[in-house]
Amino acid sequence: MERDPHSGIVAPRNRFVVRVTTKRITDERALYEQLDRIWYRNTTRSVLQGEQCAPLDAAGRVLLRATAAHGPLRSSALADMTLMSRTAVSRRVSALLEAGFIEAEADPRDGRASVIAVTAKGAASLEGIERQGVAMLSDIVADFDEGELVTLGRLLQRWNDQADTVMEPRSPKQPAAAAREDAR
Repeated sequence: MERDPHSGIVAPRNRFVVRVTTKRITDERALYEQLDRIWYRNTTRSVLQGEQCAPLDAAGRVLLRATAAHGPLRSSALADMTLMSRTAVSRRVSALLEAGFIEAEADPRDGRASVIAVTAKGAASLEGIERQGVAMLSDIVADFDEGELVTLGRLLQRWNDQADTVMEPRSPKQPAAAAREDAR
């Protein structure tokens, strides 16, 4: 980001331009504090769930979900997609294999390498996690009216779309446009 010293306008790496004011800084700080509460709560929950159902800690769930959505795929592709180090992915994949959440087979394009895919046990675990998440979300938004839910959904979609633009996962060797095409 670049800040114009005369106007106070910040030009992010994307197409948006934001005028920085004291109110804007205060509002962004308040947003940060609320997001921090969400991240802290989810991290704490993930740690507690991870202790109960290892190896499905937060990182294990991210890898299992990505494998379910995009597999079968190589561990290296999984690392690139999730922006996790190949070493960390390798350790997690080994734990997920040992627990029976994923399976490995020879890559049909290159028999020297292997691809991983979610097993029935892994799919059942993801379904259980999703059911728990949906139930928890229902409890959290029980007092929201329909309009508030729609507004929150739209704002979160905008947030996620912008986050995808700013923090676009891709291989260091892969241009941004190619990463977007691969993700589709």
